[in-house]
Amino acid sequence: MRHKAEEAPLLLVRLNHEAQRKYYVAHLPWWRHPLVGYITSLPLNALALVVPFAMKHLMLQDYFLGAPLFLVIVIIALIWGAGPAICSIIIGTVALDYLFVPPYDTLNLKDGREMLPLLPFLLAEVIIALITAQRESARRRAFVAEQDMLLHAEDLEQTNRRLEELNRLKNQFVSMASHELKTPLTSIRGHAQVAIRRLKKQKSLPPELQSIYTSLEKIDAQTHRLHILIEDLLDISAIQAGKMQMRLKRCDLNALCDEIVSDQRMLSGRTIELDMQEKANILRIDRERMGQVIANLLTNAIKYSPEESVVKVIVTKQPGGTRIEVHNEGEPIPAQQQEHLFELFYRADNAQDSNKQGWGLGLAISKDIIERHGGQIRLHSSEGEGTSFFVELPATVAAV
Repeated sequence: MRHKAEEAPLLLVRLNHEAQRKYYVAHLPWWRHPLVGYITSLPLNALALVVPFAMKHLMLQDYFLGAPLFLVIVIIALIWGAGPAICSIIIGTVALDYLFVPPYDTLNLKDGREMLPLLPFLLAEVIIALITAQRESARRRAFVAEQDMLLHAEDLEQTNRRLEELNRLKNQFVSMASHELKTPLTSIRGHAQVAIRRLKKQKSLPPELQSIYTSLEKIDAQTHRLHILIEDLLDISAIQAGKMQMRLKRCDLNALCDEIVSDQRMLSGRTIELDMQEKANILRIDRERMGQVIANLLTNAIKYSPEESVVKVIVTKQPGGTRIEVHNEGEPIPAQQQEHLFELFYRADNAQDSNKQGWGLGLAISKDIIERHGGQIRLHSSEGEGTSFFVELPATVAAV
């Protein structure tokens, strides 16, 4: 059983070599086919015998009797391979023995002494045939490998085209689905907010209306969360499709930060310190998108820091541009996870373990927006120092 098991791989190797040989022969030009070599060896050998016949007719001593036939062997071996070359060796040897080795017109293959003059010729031809066989084998393997690479490249190209088409369809679906979801979601939230405002106008609510009021607040909060998610999905779809455009206009970055910080103070009830060195900092930026980045960093800082801690926003104008720092005193983010934090749908372990909801989209979107402004975003997080996100905008965005 073991002997048969060892024979199986050897049989597969032989079958593979045979398949490669057939594939190689099938793709050869017609004039290089081995059959053409076998047929051509006859007239080429006859042509090579013209020189020995001429020397014999002129009664001249031919010290290089097999030289023309040797040249024919080399040509046949290089063009048609080892098989036709060996066939040509046999034809040439028999012809020389019969016509030029005394006694003439007789085969002397049984008499070794009479064949000694032809021995160097035979050895040289056999060596040429063996070298050619190795060369042909290497050429066959190279040809098959090249064809495999071409086929593999074609398969990869087709796969890439298919993946690109699937990615385009995915982006189109996400965009269309998000747009379709926005309309009913906006309507639901609008009705919930109208009902909440009406109930708020009541001086006192009976218990049954109080429970309705609580349910409406939950509906408003969850629809707001869904609205943010849909906006993020639309942004991701636009980024991947290369359709996110920046509308750069003159904007006071300090005023924008002050507006966003005020909104977050009111919404979260948290203590947020805003430190700005100057009253105004006019830049050419997309106000809506830059506000989106600052709001995202600020909500993350609020979400992942203790309730009693202070969140800080520091805007600094530097010679190389403007830097915005958003700092919180939450748990540090492990160093091995920091480099993945700006990837799509990635959330750090401490964020996943917490009860804080999120999709891992905000930082990826923020990174793209900042890079489209020619800037960069990075973070520093360590034990005892908290976490700081830095947005650095180059001086080239400064409005003149």
